[in-house]
Amino acid sequence: QSSIGEEKVPLANELNELEAKVTTKRREVSGAQRRADNAGSTVSELETQIESRENSINYMSNTLNEYVRQFEISIDIAENQLYSEMIETVLNNVENDEISPEAKFEAQFEIVETALSRLEDILGGKKFDGSAIIPGGESKDGSFVVLGPVSFFSAADGSSSGMVSLKDPVRAKIVEIEGTEGIASLVDTGSGTIVFDPTLNDALELNKAKVTLRDEVEAGGIWVWPIIISLTVSMLIAIFKLFEIYGIRTPKESQLQQTLQYLADGQDADAAKYARGISGPFGKLFQDAVKHARSSKELLEEVLYERMLETQPQVERLLPIIAVTAATAPLLGLLGTVTGMINTFQQITLFGTSDASKLAGGISEALITTKFGLIAAIPSLVVHALLARRAQGILAAMEKYSAAFINGLEDSKK
Repeated sequence: QSSIGEEKVPLANELNELEAKVTTKRREVSGAQRRADNAGSTVSELETQIESRENSINYMSNTLNEYVRQFEISIDIAENQLYSEMIETVLNNVENDEISPEAKFEAQFEIVETALSRLEDILGGKKFDGSAIIPGGESKDGSFVVLGPVSFFSAADGSSSGMVSLKDPVRAKIVEIEGTEGIASLVDTGSGTIVFDPTLNDALELNKAKVTLRDEVEAGGIWVWPIIISLTVSMLIAIFKLFEIYGIRTPKESQLQQTLQYLADGQDADAAKYARGISGPFGKLFQDAVKHARSSKELLEEVLYERMLETQPQVERLLPIIAVTAATAPLLGLLGTVTGMINTFQQITLFGTSDASKLAGGISEALITTKFGLIAAIPSLVVHALLARRAQGILAAMEKYSAAFINGLEDSKK
């Protein structure tokens, strides 16, 4: 026990020292662990920031690349000769992985600076040399002047001047307009009076798109000609019938009473002479009535009825031709529409639907024949209705005067 008591004190001291060392080591391990955790968190944050910066750089690069393409589209067709090479170089550099991002940005920003400089130039007018296609298809060297959204060209040899068309996306094509002398003076001296189209060539294109009657007839195909011929015949007949039918005058009531008075007084010769003074079918009707006035009522009625039957074909002749035209013209137009659609589908079978110009012929034939068919049918129908009504009115008036003559003659006998 004495030996154990002596050894117990040093061992307790050694234990305390070892426990102190363990505590110190634990603290060191905990601190190292905290430092390791903090270091990992800092690396993750840096990686996140780097990724964010890369995304921003890619977004800026794509935006600048899109700006370059928009700049290529927005510049005047005449200015392609100035900027096309620069734009092509920048777009090729963007697609080249061997070029550093810094070099790509420099090229893109150069386009931006060029675009800003161009904007300042065209606001006050910009002049540069180049070539253009003049009317007739020949390429000429000369000078351009860009004023805002439009540009003008004057050939160096003075052979042609005009506005650059906005409809040709490939080459600068010249459209001749009024005031070419002013355009030449503007290009040469920087001052001149020019004609400006505020529609940016749309008015010129609409003017070119105007179709004449001859163009429509040619585009309508073979079925337009029967429609035109039938319309011409119908209108000629209508004009003739207008003069013929409306030239027939209906006698006055007093003329009928005067004729009956002559017959009542026994003056048959004077009644016949008076009847011969009435023109047209009504005159012949009165002459027959006077001639057979002393005959029986049945015979007189038959004679007057025969005269009306004889007059009916005269006033109604040629009217069926107008009616046939009114009925057949829309059918001919429909036939042209069917043939035109057949041609259109044949073109679609051969060439597809990518090129609308190849389908224009069949569509034009389909629509124009319908148009001409209606143009021929509508006036023919209206004219036929008017003439037929007038003809029926003449026959009804003859029937009325026949009945009035017979009744008046019977009253005079009583």
